[in-house]
Amino acid sequence: MAIMPVSSISLHHNTRNDAVSFGKKNSERLNQERVSTPMIKAVPLAVLIAMSPLNSGAIENTSQDAAVNNIELLSENAQNNIKLVHEESPVERSRFQFYSKTNNKKSIDEVVLRMTGYPFDVKRLVNTTIEIVGDDGFSAGEIKFPQLILEPISDNSVVMGDSNPERCEYVQNFLDGKLSAVKNNNAISVQDVKRKVRFGNDCELQNVAPSTSWLDEGARVKEAFGIEVGHLDVKTENGNYRVTVYDLDESRNDFEVVTIKRENGPEFKVSALRGAKIKMEDFGDKIADLSIGVIEVNKRHSDKTAKLVNNELFEALAGLMRDTGYNKAFQTSLTNSVVSVLNGVVYPKN
Repeated sequence: MAIMPVSSISLHHNTRNDAVSFGKKNSERLNQERVSTPMIKAVPLAVLIAMSPLNSGAIENTSQDAAVNNIELLSENAQNNIKLVHEESPVERSRFQFYSKTNNKKSIDEVVLRMTGYPFDVKRLVNTTIEIVGDDGFSAGEIKFPQLILEPISDNSVVMGDSNPERCEYVQNFLDGKLSAVKNNNAISVQDVKRKVRFGNDCELQNVAPSTSWLDEGARVKEAFGIEVGHLDVKTENGNYRVTVYDLDESRNDFEVVTIKRENGPEFKVSALRGAKIKMEDFGDKIADLSIGVIEVNKRHSDKTAKLVNNELFEALAGLMRDTGYNKAFQTSLTNSVVSVLNGVVYPKN
């Protein structure tokens, strides 16, 4: 079937295949309420040992174990003249202990969180905003959540983040003076953190802001893509784009290359459409499950690629795959990744 200019490129927005499903509104996915659960999904080695079959009585005897740990901690804190003055268990398997240098509930200098008997010093409450940005500088949206920064007391384990919503809310209430039993005396600091992250080679999140210098290079240097056989204009939230299809084998009834060009911008070859599924988590909770449609384009005269996020453009490109002239013009794939977050910094886990 010969492809006629423009009109031959059909987009069926109401018909979705697997590739198109990842082009759904990212703003809706990024802004939806994250599913939270009080169950701990990632625990340090000490806690795993306590919950292992060889220590099956550890959970049942939590209060007895905690009493022993209390004595140890009080012995350490006695050197600093700090005393336990109050404790509460507002969340399952979580007990907050409040310490005061003046033995006064209305002047709390340190807060300790115990889970299955193991103590963590609550250092900070970090109000975190992570913005996912494409390599063209356009944002895919923001993820906002509070996170407790926990420092283990009983061993030399690494500092951990805890975004469990119930524990974070309890600490926020303490900081806001909403707990009648105790009052804060600068025991826990509050920090607002906002960071930009970009997509890595496998669409995992990386803790660096994107560079847009490749766009400048594309504007300076021209590149031939083949014989143009059709184009489509697409209006998006990030501006107007022209999608152009090119023939390389002179058959003129199919196309092997697809490019995109933002209005008044350079033209780039589309190398792939990626469905990126990203799980974001920390020690205490699942933060977000993301499904994002990623457009991968070749940089100028290079096999190196840049990754863009544009819902309308992604769906238009995915629609080309259903055109009878489509001849493997770009790759498609589904990637899965898991990232951990601490202090607004993302760390790939796989």
